[in-house]
Amino acid sequence: MTNISESNTKAEILEAYSELMAEIERLKAEATEEEASENSKTTVCIPYIKEFAQGNELQLALRAWDKFFQESFNVVIIGDREDWMSDMVDVIECDRITDNPPLDVVNKMKLAIESDLVSEKFIWSNDDQYLISPCMLADFETLKCTGKLDKLSFGKTLYQRNKKKTFEALKKAKASTWDYSTHMPFVFEKDKLKHLIEAYKMDKESFLIATMYFNLFYPKFVPLNVESRFSLELDNLKIGVYRPNADLERLKKLKPRKKLISNSERGWTDAFSKLINQFFPDKCRFEN
Repeated sequence: MTNISESNTKAEILEAYSELMAEIERLKAEATEEEASENSKTTVCIPYIKEFAQGNELQLALRAWDKFFQESFNVVIIGDREDWMSDMVDVIECDRITDNPPLDVVNKMKLAIESDLVSEKFIWSNDDQYLISPCMLADFETLKCTGKLDKLSFGKTLYQRNKKKTFEALKKAKASTWDYSTHMPFVFEKDKLKHLIEAYKMDKESFLIATMYFNLFYPKFVPLNVESRFSLELDNLKIGVYRPNADLERLKKLKPRKKLISNSERGWTDAFSKLINQFFPDKCRFEN
């Protein structure tokens, strides 16, 4: 930009002024572009209780998101911070408030809804879910179920009691009764989720959140059944490791045509830990 002094002509002063205004407009445009880029990010929210962590599941999950999620995204952990987390991970610290999982999850979801760190449309995932091939947002927005609630006979465990309560609430609302308990990442919208939590007092009443949400807000949709007797061999979605003696050789064969591996507490064994760590041996941007 032209240096101005008392000896400059009016034309030179006007030229310098024009250059200055152009530079200001350029900086404004850059700031707007940067803000738009931030606003376009999708947040991946993961609830995490350090006390109940098995091995390095969360590290592996974050490595998988970093490697295979093809969208612009940020990560927000709701719960506990780990020393190995880098400053690329935002943590909303939150204690576990109850042994009844849906009530604890709703408490964490309310923090996500209120936080500016979390996008309006966000992904809710878990630390035991690992992407294994390139994925986009639409992969998680596609509705998926494990069958219908009215085809089940409910047991007496806490989970089964919560499921029965959910079924009864959906029947009363004359809604569909698909079982959305797929142990896969879900996509929620803040406004819808907030309305649901308030309408059904879900911070006090333990309903299965995803099953309520998708049946009530998408009542005429027919979801893909990810746990039919054919799905493991025919679809391209999930491999579930839910028992100690899981067939890991079969997992290796299925892996090239699937999007996700998930495990349960019982499925996390030394053998599975060794295998999944082989899939993701390198640190990612979410680790120090």
